[in-house]
Amino acid sequence: MKLLILDDDETRHKLFTQKYMNHERTHVRTAKVCIKELQENGPWDYVFLDHDLGGRQWVDSNEEETGYQVALWLSENEELQPRKIIIHSFNPIGAGKMKQLLPSSHYAPGIWKDR
Repeated sequence: MKLLILDDDETRHKLFTQKYMNHERTHVRTAKVCIKELQENGPWDYVFLDHDLGGRQWVDSNEEETGYQVALWLSENEELQPRKIIIHSFNPIGAGKMKQLLPSSHYAPGIWKDR
């Protein structure tokens, strides 16, 4: 599978790498780079989206550098949507707004945890 992972936390990137080591992965840390990857390097099988980026927590979805901006872009570019979108943010308000934009997505706040 081809995976695109948006997260700003290096530890989570390492956990994603361990969990999905047998799959092609692209790790990005900003919404802008994530959108560029979606545009230029798809199609993607799975896209994992964090809401709060830049080392911040409880970020307002209206701010430019959030996973919400990626969800908004995906909602406006349905032809480039991956097979599966997983929202893995611990910000339930931001994640809920992303889920509203992408109703077929899945919300899994602890998916990256080492189990």
